[in-house]
Amino acid sequence: PPHAFADENDIGRYQGRIIRKIDIVRKNVFDDRAGKSDLFIYRWANALHVVTKERVIRRELLFAAGDSLDAERILESQRNIRSTQLIEDVEVNATPVGADSVDLEIVSSDLWTTKVSPTFQTGGGNSTIGLLFAEKNLLGTGQLIETTGQAGTDQDGFSIMYRNRRVLGTRIAAGLGYSDFTYDRRYLFQL
Repeated sequence: PPHAFADENDIGRYQGRIIRKIDIVRKNVFDDRAGKSDLFIYRWANALHVVTKERVIRRELLFAAGDSLDAERILESQRNIRSTQLIEDVEVNATPVGADSVDLEIVSSDLWTTKVSPTFQTGGGNSTIGLLFAEKNLLGTGQLIETTGQAGTDQDGFSIMYRNRRVLGTRIAAGLGYSDFTYDRRYLFQL
């Protein structure tokens, strides 16, 4: 029967076995387990949210099919996946296959990653109204896009920022941005 790893002691019982295959099960933000999937608002939110792509989860794994199971690498991989801030929870289930192999199932539950926030500032005779939109998991790819627009008595403008935390699947993060406000225009590149 499958077994969910709760801690290193549970993982240790399969230490050294060959990982035969790794299946990824991705769950939406409001899945059936939460008991909320029947309410319209949760169905609507799930329909809007793009579930994190399998490749985004796989690239955080520190092991692959054919490797010997290492409990520390399993636990560290779970921490890697959670640290993306795209996944609320991740569990690893194991099914022994014979005396020397194991099949792994990685089950992830997404976080809500879209933020829409109105802004309003006033002071010194000036007032500004604006809107911020940010998506930390653009189309389920783990990439961020953020845009801000504002209009006011003193300054109007907008900004847009794109950030990829795993450029071409590597551990390199990079960002590009542009802002154009009444008194300031900038291009931004981060590495």
